[in-house]
Amino acid sequence: MRVLHVVPSLAPESGGPARSVPALCEALGNAGLDCTLYYFRQAGSHTTLPGGESSFLSRPYSPLSCTRQVPTLKFAAEFRRDVESASLAHLYSVWNPVVSLAALICRSADVPYIVSPRGMLQSGALERKSILKTVAHRLWEARTIAGASALHFLSEGEASESARIAGQVPSFVVPSGIDDYELTRGRDRSAFLRKYPSLRGRRYMAFVGRLHAVKRLDLQLQAMRILRDRLPDLSWVLIGPDEGEWNSLQAGARTLGLLDRVIWAGFVAGPERLDALAGASVFVLSSKHEAHSMAMNEALALGVPVVLTDTVKFAAVSEYGAGEVVPSSPEAIAKAVGDILENGVRAGQMSVAARKLAAERLSWPKVAQQLIGHYEEVLAGRRLGSSAQDPRKGTS
Repeated sequence: MRVLHVVPSLAPESGGPARSVPALCEALGNAGLDCTLYYFRQAGSHTTLPGGESSFLSRPYSPLSCTRQVPTLKFAAEFRRDVESASLAHLYSVWNPVVSLAALICRSADVPYIVSPRGMLQSGALERKSILKTVAHRLWEARTIAGASALHFLSEGEASESARIAGQVPSFVVPSGIDDYELTRGRDRSAFLRKYPSLRGRRYMAFVGRLHAVKRLDLQLQAMRILRDRLPDLSWVLIGPDEGEWNSLQAGARTLGLLDRVIWAGFVAGPERLDALAGASVFVLSSKHEAHSMAMNEALALGVPVVLTDTVKFAAVSEYGAGEVVPSSPEAIAKAVGDILENGVRAGQMSVAARKLAAERLSWPKVAQQLIGHYEEVLAGRRLGSSAQDPRKGTS
């Protein structure tokens, strides 16, 4: 089976897909598929691809001059040529000219394609630049979605929230995975502590991701205010690129008298990020909407208890007892974090459950096998089981 994968960007600062899409291609290649990954790179950004010999081919392209992701005629011509010999294409994201063009080429060549919206059809994403997206949907993106053989969602929550735009297109749910080897080997937080000596002897709750308004980091800051006296040894560590929120968070922390307990480490890649996350006492995710967080996967695989707001919608955390799912309020977040950190036995049980969840549900080989099954269904021309009728159902 030859599968062409198209993702707009692999810049690490663009978020989870920069890590998850190449890792998925690697897992699919290891499972025997012939995969080629097409992506666009911008000046000054570094891609995230597996080191050493890879099980898939990668095809980088530069965007049209003076743009970030507008495809060139070279991409159009080469993708059109390659798609003729492909079994199917797997496209990541929507509201993007790269994906829209790739979908158009697939339709013209009568090659089936799957779209992974990666949260872009959820209500929170639709609210951003809503007028522009409404126009784009009417002009071409409705055809991108309707022409797909299936939509691939990363969680039941993403599928449910995307149903209004997804319409009657068949869909299935397969989560993002996690690299077992990278996470199960011993982690060393000493380098991170040397860089931030104020954390020595202290516990910290961690956030890993873009500092963006959609992440609702204001809720976590206010939770720290509530926990100030209850957990005087607690700090808050934020790891990720700033996308407009740090100045506000810093000012808020200063006003609340918490500035000495808040650390923004900026963008941290690779082992150093994992070492920092492994040292956390709890991982907190409070996004307004979230398809499936790679940082959450990493926290679970590292055995870090997680606290999710109910807007994140990853029910497996509750099913396994790997953390708490709470309402989107500072009070609820603070209570969950406090209850976990004040009960060492319970925190230990959550740590074991988190590793179990990662191993049973999120390992890349298992994710790849699930996805291959759906590829085969698409190629066989079958509707995708019950999830074709109800996008909230599927494999988790």
